[in-house]
Formats: sequence, C-alpha cells, structure tokens
Amino acid sequence: MGLAIAALGVGCILRPTAIQGYVVRTQPNNPFVGWMQRPSYRAYLRFMGLVIVTFGALVVMLVAGILQRCC
Repeated sequence: MGLAIAALGVGCILRPTAIQGYVVRTQPNNPFVGWMQRPSYRAYLRFMGLVIVTFGALVVMLVAGILQRCC
C-alpha cells in the first residue's frame, strides 16, 4: 500500500499536466475548475506529490520495522 501511495506521489511530481488535464476533463462541475486550469494548480500538484511520496516512504519504513520486529 505504501508503494502505491508513493507511486501516486511520483505521478503528481513527474506528470502534473496530465493529471491536471484528467481532473479538468472528468470534473467539469467542480467549483474549483477555474483554479485547476491555472499553472498554480500544477505547482500545487508537485508540492502534494512531495508530501505523498514522503508519506508513502514513511508507511513503507513503518511496515518494514514492524515486520523486522515480529519475524
């Protein structure tokens, strides 16, 4: 699960334009769609990607530590 979370974060960092296009296309009734079309949304995606990758790495390290202690 931690690796999947980290992969999502990497996608946000490396492909923010693709994610931005997908969100704008699939959620036309979203009240934030105007902001989502701006370049600042891509910067937000990159920042959130860093946060998500960090969280995913922490989850992986936590699970590895738990498995190391019990097995």
